[in-house]
Amino acid sequence: VIAVLQTPAARERQYLPIHGQPDASLPQVLVQATLAAADPDFWQHRGYLLSDWDPDSHPTLAQKLVFELLLTEEPASLRRSLREHLLAGQATLRFGKEQILEWYLNVARYGKLVFAADAAARVYFGKPASQLTLAEAATLTAIQRMPEVSFSQAPQLILEQKDHILQAMLDKAWITAG
Repeated sequence: VIAVLQTPAARERQYLPIHGQPDASLPQVLVQATLAAADPDFWQHRGYLLSDWDPDSHPTLAQKLVFELLLTEEPASLRRSLREHLLAGQATLRFGKEQILEWYLNVARYGKLVFAADAAARVYFGKPASQLTLAEAATLTAIQRMPEVSFSQAPQLILEQKDHILQAMLDKAWITAG
């Protein structure tokens, strides 16, 4: 585990914007894979879902971001869920959807001690996130969806999840077959 932090790949990670130079921004395939897997209705809601008040559920990217950065130490309760909803809505309103998505991809956990999409791309594929292929982006998203599962110990589970993500992207017409 400590070895991951000491690898040059983990140390070389960069904060990547959503928009920018193609070789220095988050790739569209990673954005789409993340949305397909974690928050398919991201562009339609206000950063939170009124239908889900379970304190252990964080159904939107804004709610996940708020929980991970602000509320992770607070015990699970209806109070925490209410705070999460309010803060997610306020963050989305104030900073916008693209900024929430950018922040999320730059802090998300991709396994033990691997945080941010660029670090994950470097650790798992030996290249910056901006150079990810569609299959690699879907694989990273699968890893991010199950960060407690080690890719080296359960590659089949991660690859099955990758296939589900690709199918979700196909169903949304974000990619085409072939």
